[in-house]
Amino acid sequence: MQAYTSVENLKKCLLLTMKAPIRLASGDIRTEMATLPETIDRKEIAAESRETGRSIKVHMYQKKGQSPGPKPVHLNWHGSGYVVNNLGTDSSFCSYIALSTSRIVLDCDYRKAPQHPFPAGIHDVLDMIAYVYKHPEQFDLSAVTIGGFSAGGSMALCAAAISGPEIVHGVAAIYGNPDLAGPSQDPPSSEFDGGYQISPGILKFFYDCVFVPPQSLADEHISSKYAPIDRFPKNVFLACGEADGVHANNFDFTKRLTEAGKDAVFMSIEREAHGFDKNVKNDVTRERKNRAYEVFTSGEIPRLEGDVIGLETALSLALSGARYYIPFRIWRNKIAFESWNENWQRR
Repeated sequence: MQAYTSVENLKKCLLLTMKAPIRLASGDIRTEMATLPETIDRKEIAAESRETGRSIKVHMYQKKGQSPGPKPVHLNWHGSGYVVNNLGTDSSFCSYIALSTSRIVLDCDYRKAPQHPFPAGIHDVLDMIAYVYKHPEQFDLSAVTIGGFSAGGSMALCAAAISGPEIVHGVAAIYGNPDLAGPSQDPPSSEFDGGYQISPGILKFFYDCVFVPPQSLADEHISSKYAPIDRFPKNVFLACGEADGVHANNFDFTKRLTEAGKDAVFMSIEREAHGFDKNVKNDVTRERKNRAYEVFTSGEIPRLEGDVIGLETALSLALSGARYYIPFRIWRNKIAFESWNENWQRR
């Protein structure tokens, strides 16, 4: 076994192990950050944390020319495997949300392992929600939504349940994982146009870095599946590619939320893997990325090469053995998008 002389060397080894997916994603990300819309202001702020003398780095996105007064706010946390410093990789997404919904978007950093193992990251996520509530002069506290990508989405789901529906009014996770403790499951598809598939070995490496034994992954601060279902907000949006290893967990979690009366929406994206919106290899993936962002903010459901049907029909087909190969891409209940759209479109 190789001996690592420093934490940074350990991280370099991780990046070399993942090779092309990380390099391709980085190239696309730099392009996105270089093309910030002229109508969006982005500035860096420092938010206070629970630790005296320490702050959290935040990129704040806001549409130019907005009137004074508190604005609805969305907090975003990037993907990282809980290890990689990726603040800024969601630049195009944050710009899109700020421009299309007139929300202030806070793209928030959080501490990474192995220097800062669990619960450092989730503490930073919760501290950012607390920060928003300390500034009612800037943020409309009746319209607070949170979300994120990959590890950031997983923590956002946990934070929503920890905070409760009176604090967080909607949560969205794009290729997050509601159940880190669950067994690994093969995705519905092995073929994909964008993104990358994470091997079990790499996934174990991530988890070993951040979760120190004997820490259980079946903890509501790590896996949102284990949180009381009534602690989630009414509006929940989940999305991931059909070639993503977390697809089954997202499908199952949407079913559970919906059965409990939540307005949960699951968007399944054909022929895309983990991080598809960052590792855009062709125009087809770019279109799917754009559609996913549109669904996130709009009540109009686009048809992604398939029909939109009721969640009840989807589940009956699933139980009949056609779980991952049914001819549609978005599962929803009857009122999910009406409610989600009303929440998002508040000004």
